[in-house]
Amino acid sequence: MTAVAEFRTELPSTTPTTPRSDTLQSVSTAMDVLDCFLSTPELGVSEIARRLGIAKSSAHRLLTTLAARQIVEKNPDTGQYRLGVHMFALGHLAQSRMSLSSLAAPELQRLHSATGQSVFVGMLDGESAVYPHFVGNPAVSARLAQESTRRRAHATALGRAMAALDPAIERRLRQQASVGHGAQAMRAVHEFDRAIDGFRRYGVAASRDSVAPGLSGFAAPIRTLAGRPVAALVVAGPTASLISGTDRISRLLPAAAARVSRLVGTG
Repeated sequence: MTAVAEFRTELPSTTPTTPRSDTLQSVSTAMDVLDCFLSTPELGVSEIARRLGIAKSSAHRLLTTLAARQIVEKNPDTGQYRLGVHMFALGHLAQSRMSLSSLAAPELQRLHSATGQSVFVGMLDGESAVYPHFVGNPAVSARLAQESTRRRAHATALGRAMAALDPAIERRLRQQASVGHGAQAMRAVHEFDRAIDGFRRYGVAASRDSVAPGLSGFAAPIRTLAGRPVAALVVAGPTASLISGTDRISRLLPAAAARVSRLVGTG
């Protein structure tokens, strides 16, 4: 690096603070407020201001905003703040997602033994598919993990299975599929719609060479009691071997997902 370049990197930014950066800073500070409650169940405004090194008025404003969303609440007996009911609801949701892998583990093992293929619990994370637990071939898992960093959930059997039961997911993933150029985008949307139709007819969604060449998968959704999809069981492997076992997988996979759904029972 030249001396001029070094000098330029040390110059203070002259870009004025934008409303967006102010908003992001406020969100970050709000998260810092919540972190204070990790060590102490209840805290007053002054103590939070002291811990974060911010003005008492700023701490009060943040707590008032969080309280309006029931993220924190004021204890009427002590006048101090504590985590609110909305945080407990979010915590319950997070716990149910983390425990899902444990609940599904026996079914994953049974499916792997019955099909000889790799079997996964899969979830949507925004526009990406993630696979927190699997039984089977580490090489297949590594390929799926690599693809999970890309925003291509529409191309996965997981995303398609969940979209078939949730109109909001279906709209979002169809829009994702349509991003591209001409024939490529048209083909992606066509494959997505065909997989949705296939799920509604056969109870499984398929992905053939869509995520990675030579890798295909089938998925069946895990649902709450209300019927909302929260995850899916996925059978994935080399395309040739997977296709040869299509009938068996199509019979076993929906039944396994239904059994896990009954265990989840969080609707």
